[in-house]
Amino acid sequence: MPVWGRRCWFPWGGPEQLVASGLGWGAFHRGRALSLACTYFLGSRYEDVTALATPRQPPPVLALACVTALCEDIAARGRTPSWTCSRDNRPSRLLA
Repeated sequence: MPVWGRRCWFPWGGPEQLVASGLGWGAFHRGRALSLACTYFLGSRYEDVTALATPRQPPPVLALACVTALCEDIAARGRTPSWTCSRDNRPSRLLA
């Protein structure tokens, strides 16, 4: 798992626990993660989403696909997806 992905799996204790939770989506190429989206905070009504993309991969492409699939899963679980970011974080706001 690349260093940039640590923020994504941190709440779950590690990448293996995130995978086991079933609360994440990823885009991979030749065994390398290019983009990840997962539930960062899990509540009874809401799931806060986080997403990451490799610096060389244009975020709107794969990250949007991962976020969309995750949000569909969250809705299917009867919860509402939420997104928290700094208003100065334009890439995150655009993705949200």
